[in-house]
Amino acid sequence: MLIDSGIGNGKLTDKQLLNFVVPEQSKLKDLLEKRGLTVNDIDAVLMTNLHYDNACGLTKKIKEDTYETVFKNAIIYTSEVEWHEMRKPNIRSVNSYWEMNWKPIVDQVETFKRKLKL
Repeated sequence: MLIDSGIGNGKLTDKQLLNFVVPEQSKLKDLLEKRGLTVNDIDAVLMTNLHYDNACGLTKKIKEDTYETVFKNAIIYTSEVEWHEMRKPNIRSVNSYWEMNWKPIVDQVETFKRKLKL
């Protein structure tokens, strides 16, 4: 199980990296490889929230304006409230939730109300 997917890699522009103060992008793939694993070995991802800084690592860019899931074999767990907010953000949260982070994973998501027993 992975907890949060992090900022990802290769999705943010140079300006976003500077503005969001991202000193380095995710090294998850390398860290997994050092342990003899790949992203395909991850079968569950627990998201504490779905803001861009935690959720950009859920998807990867495969061509201009096209993204796909990173964790193809994983169930992605998140709270029902957070999942709803990500897909229909309010005026205050709209800049924290990005469509490219949720559309490719929609079929993998399982939500929970208050507690999740794994």
